[in-house]
Amino acid sequence: MKTRIVAELFSPSLLPVALLSKGHIKWANASFESIPADIRSQLIKQEKVLVHDYLFERLSCDERELLIGTPFVSTQHERKLIRELLPALATGGDPWLTCARVLGPMIGKSELVAVKHQSEDADELLGHWYDGDTLPPRRLTSEHAIAEKVYAAKDDRLLFANPAQEYPEDSLVADSRPLYFASQRVDSNDKPRGYLALLESGNIDALAENLRLLQLAGDVLAGHFASEPEALPESDDEQLHPRDELTGVPGRSAFDAALEKAELRYLQTEKNCEMAMLDINGLSAINNLKGIEYGDRVLKLLAKGLKSICRSGDRVFRFGGDEFVLLMPFGKHAPPLIKRLKQVESQLRKDTGIETFSLAYGISSLSETQGSSDDLMLLCDRRLRDSKAEQRKET
Repeated sequence: MKTRIVAELFSPSLLPVALLSKGHIKWANASFESIPADIRSQLIKQEKVLVHDYLFERLSCDERELLIGTPFVSTQHERKLIRELLPALATGGDPWLTCARVLGPMIGKSELVAVKHQSEDADELLGHWYDGDTLPPRRLTSEHAIAEKVYAAKDDRLLFANPAQEYPEDSLVADSRPLYFASQRVDSNDKPRGYLALLESGNIDALAENLRLLQLAGDVLAGHFASEPEALPESDDEQLHPRDELTGVPGRSAFDAALEKAELRYLQTEKNCEMAMLDINGLSAINNLKGIEYGDRVLKLLAKGLKSICRSGDRVFRFGGDEFVLLMPFGKHAPPLIKRLKQVESQLRKDTGIETFSLAYGISSLSETQGSSDDLMLLCDRRLRDSKAEQRKET
């Protein structure tokens, strides 16, 4: 981080800011210089210091640190973030998108990204808040991108000034060219799960006001991931299980392998798993009325909707035709799956324009069948057929 860039960005700020290098001040704005010399020395030596109702914290970048003071008050937005984010995460769906939808309206005009770490080469931008709304998800490459430094850094918070200059190939900053990029890495079980980041092109004081919200949201996400049940183990020969070409979700062979491992894990550890078999009521009528291509679009929308209600350890499979299967590992309490499926139905009515769109489903768990995956399949299938019969009576 160049001293000149920091000076240009933070000189007008009323918040105390200093740039440190190897324990010495390289630059400070007028607000920081107004602090008594003995207190400034204390700030340099300690990680976090509360002075004159300001909490001083550090942001790292390369060999330097940005020391910035923010008002030490529990703001209305911080309380609102806790009240809204925790229950939103508990209802299911993708946690990165959920975080963007909750935190986005609180950060003013700043741009917010919530990125899931996928592999060494790629990430998924799942939550993208921009100009008052969320944007569609997209895949990000990690090569020659800010993400490389975010994941490799010792500190979980970093600040980049004029990041497009240093990372011209990173699509995340190359187009919007923000003044700064402030990231908060989210770790769980000593592994990076992804990161949140603010991209600011306007009032620099928005950085100080939003940094603690970003850190708080990261802490809540980390706690959420730590409390989730362990994900279902994937098959060792995952490459042998092709994904469904139409919907992009795993197919029947992948489901068989996952269910077998879920059964084994239950018998060894009593870790439970909920299963739902479901299909679309009247897909044949939809195909006859609007065409097979439209029916295929409905199937793709359903797969997307089912993925949206899944936590990180849950899995969606296309069983065949219009039939899908969900596997959801859980601890003491099963997820509110019926409620989530009702949400999917409601969204599909809007997306397809079919007011009568509905699903039939059968739900059970391994504990209900004493760990038998065969009995679980039979029970879910019977309940699915009962559901379809009941809905036919109602119509």
